[in-house]
Amino acid sequence: MKKLIARTIPIQITVALMLAGCAGVEKSKPTTVVEPISSSAYKNKALEYEKKRNLTKALDYWRITASIDPSDAKSKGKVALVAAISKSFARTHFKKGVTYYKKRHFKNARKEFMIALRHDPEHKQALNYLQNKFIRSVYSSYQVRQGDTYNRIADKVYKDPDKGFLIASVNKLAFKKKPRSGAILKIPRLDNILKATPKIKQEPSDETGTEESDLPDQEISLNPIIDIENELTNARNYFTAKNYPKVLPITQTILENDPSNSEALKLKNQAYLFMGKELMLKKKYAESLNMFNEVDADFEGAQEAVNDVKKQMMQEAEEHYRRGVKQFLNEELNKAIEEWEQTLLLNPEHAKARKDIENARDLLEKYEKVQ
Repeated sequence: MKKLIARTIPIQITVALMLAGCAGVEKSKPTTVVEPISSSAYKNKALEYEKKRNLTKALDYWRITASIDPSDAKSKGKVALVAAISKSFARTHFKKGVTYYKKRHFKNARKEFMIALRHDPEHKQALNYLQNKFIRSVYSSYQVRQGDTYNRIADKVYKDPDKGFLIASVNKLAFKKKPRSGAILKIPRLDNILKATPKIKQEPSDETGTEESDLPDQEISLNPIIDIENELTNARNYFTAKNYPKVLPITQTILENDPSNSEALKLKNQAYLFMGKELMLKKKYAESLNMFNEVDADFEGAQEAVNDVKKQMMQEAEEHYRRGVKQFLNEELNKAIEEWEQTLLLNPEHAKARKDIENARDLLEKYEKVQ
């Protein structure tokens, strides 16, 4: 038995040395040690943004911290707390926006609604004001590429990644989720910006921090931003009250901002049409015709109105001509000339009236010489 063991040991050593030699031919790969991701760096970032009062960024980093360590109750609590504060600030800024809006300080109202959306990208009321209460900006389109986020798209389009929330809001998509690759997004055009306009002084806001300074203090539209629906309501009310002169400047302003607004166009044409008819009833035919000429030629009733006033002008011209003839026969030459002059005002092409005026003036000169 001892002899068997003695023979076996050298064999085992030899095999071990051979295996070691084979292993030496192939380079051994270093073992990669995967260190667990530390949440402390993200937590510090979150606290840093809290100090700067940038709650949007702080909330993002608290969420990352909580996702790295789901057992961290403090981080979870911070997520809930900062989210609640952000929603509270969103409500505050929304109310400020409504106040500015009612005072017709539309630029400041728009800024407040954008701040509200920055604090709470799902704030439906703020989004409703921006989409439906103001003149909409011109949109361009963008096809989402692999790996795009809203902030990354905003960085490409505006050179400002913080405007990603605006793109998500306009497209009615969740800002927290990535846009679907290949999807076509509407991008509000902000490249037709005018030079900065003087600020209306605002009360300082403790909760806005540095976020408010990130927003442009410039108008988006080349025309003043107006509340079209409110202006249309005013125009309708004036039209119903038959105060047509008040309708015209309102509809003109609307059409300067939105040339394709069919209701404003209709109200404008109707106002001119009714003003012309009122003047026609007062026998102010020239003024009436001027009003009818302001109506779009293809507007319903426009051509008929022009024809009616011209017909009445012809009839009125003939009446003045006949009265002039009677005055002439009665040897009241000055009165006859006045009637025929009225004829020419209504119908400049009335050849008889023009000739009779010349004859009457010749006779007056002869009478004056005889006397």
